[in-house]
Amino acid sequence: MPRLDDADMRYLVNSGADLLLVSRYLDVDHNIVNDDANVNCRTVGFDVFRMNWMGPRWEKVENLGDRMLFIGENSSFSLSASDFSGCVGNCIYFRLITPS
Repeated sequence: MPRLDDADMRYLVNSGADLLLVSRYLDVDHNIVNDDANVNCRTVGFDVFRMNWMGPRWEKVENLGDRMLFIGENSSFSLSASDFSGCVGNCIYFRLITPS
């Protein structure tokens, strides 16, 4: 069962024939500077779960195999590493868009 209560962010990702739920965990540092509240977050980990439609239930994924997950605030997707020279499977690539 996913640690849904513990996850700071969650993403649904279509990965081949699988529906994945990616839980992202943050370390939050609250600093107060000149009466302005600044919050700095750092990603400290991910958990990945696959939907078992026969259950239905979420099952923890320990290895993504050849798959690469691209996780972002606007969209998330999965690709096969073997389709792209120099890419590594069993990886999560995360992109945070910060305001300028």
